Amino acid sequence: MTTPGSRLHNLNYEIGFHNKKLKTPFPRRQDMPLVTVEMLPGRSTETKEKMAKAIADVMVEVGGGSREHCWVVFRETTGDNWAIGGDLLSSDAFKEKVNAYKARVQKG
Repeated sequence: MTTPGSRLHNLNYEIGFHNKKLKTPFPRRQDMPLVTVEMLPGRSTETKEKMAKAIADVMVEVGGGSREHCWVVFRETTGDNWAIGGDLLSSDAFKEKVNAYKARVQKG
């Protein structure tokens, strides 16, 4: 909903779509999926483009709707801000767990 003061209303106003003669590029549909991908930094723009297209394809194929209504947001979070099992990904404790896992996999 684009009530005055809402985020979409404010965004449309900032871009200049408050002018009734212009059409907003942001369709106002209730069923617009927003997919957030949280990952470690380091992937190229080309890789993220491929991921976004693949995600949109799956959303349309499985969930219905159209590509134009599927939004994908990439959030890149560093290992200093991400923890698994209580250990930051950037910590020595986590690196030890990864090394132990790799050793188990190599043994078969």
